[in-house]
Amino acid sequence: MEGGLTESGLEPIEVRVSAWKYVLQFGALGLLFLFSLFMIGIGLIERDSGLLPDLLMTVFGFLGVSLSALGCINAIHFLRDPRLALRITEEGILNRTAWSSTTLVPWEEVVDIRPTRRRWIWEIVLRDPEEYQARQTAEIRGIMRLRKLLGRKPLPLLLGRLDSPREAVVRQLLQTVEGRALAEVREGRRIIGEHAED
Repeated sequence: MEGGLTESGLEPIEVRVSAWKYVLQFGALGLLFLFSLFMIGIGLIERDSGLLPDLLMTVFGFLGVSLSALGCINAIHFLRDPRLALRITEEGILNRTAWSSTTLVPWEEVVDIRPTRRRWIWEIVLRDPEEYQARQTAEIRGIMRLRKLLGRKPLPLLLGRLDSPREAVVRQLLQTVEGRALAEVREGRRIIGEHAED
């Protein structure tokens, strides 16, 4: 991770996705997938007995197959994406740590960046989430709506997926937000001072 706030402005901060974390995730979910298939097989073989455990084993097996397949697709998606996972510039934040974040969020639209109950997930708080959502593709708009229905944050910053220490990324983000807020205050005072002289 390079860059940060300097006297001359904001040097771009660029962070890549952590490939080994996704390889581990893919491996673990692959094992879950195989175990779930095994559960389905046992449940179907023993279904003639009419026992409730056999039915439950089949249901949980199908659930495990579905969830592990989705997780594997997610891991493959991020492993195959060569682009940066996070880029912080003078213009704003380009956050590709989640499927629901694909375009640049200008600083003018960012109200705050704050932690959630899970320490590896932070939230980019937008001034107008609906307006940001309207600029996304139909697929991303659907994901954002689904996240909202499930009570999830519309624009998460998944720090656990980055190839840099979480603390370092958070420190850079907060310094950038504070630096920009201070610059806005100074600019406001300068404008007020100019009007007072007139």
